[in-house]
Amino acid sequence: MFVTIMNKKSLTSSELAVVQDLTEKFYGRINLDYYKKAENIEPKLFVEIKKHDAKPNSDMACKYSVHIKIEAPSVIASAHQADWDLKRALRETFANLLNELQHKFKDQSAKIEMERKVKRRNPK
Repeated sequence: MFVTIMNKKSLTSSELAVVQDLTEKFYGRINLDYYKKAENIEPKLFVEIKKHDAKPNSDMACKYSVHIKIEAPSVIASAHQADWDLKRALRETFANLLNELQHKFKDQSAKIEMERKVKRRNPK
């Protein structure tokens, strides 16, 4: 599993546990859905969490910005989202990333299908 979490120092231990748990869950889903057919290809996932400073009042919540990037030999995709709730920010960012991957793989498969149709019409 190639997962890199950046800015760990700014997170508390409970926040880091949430990030690691959700990242492992979605990484397994991405790997299973999109890369199960590819042999010897394991995508690299980079998760960057930016924790913005809270207001001087200690009761105020912090805002989290989540930036996710996935690198594989065939596809590079990224997504980002910001929210006041860390879990919601992570889930929405992964949902955006899954949507991006779905579009990228759809375009790639459509291109391959188009090439096959052209070869059938013009055999050499």
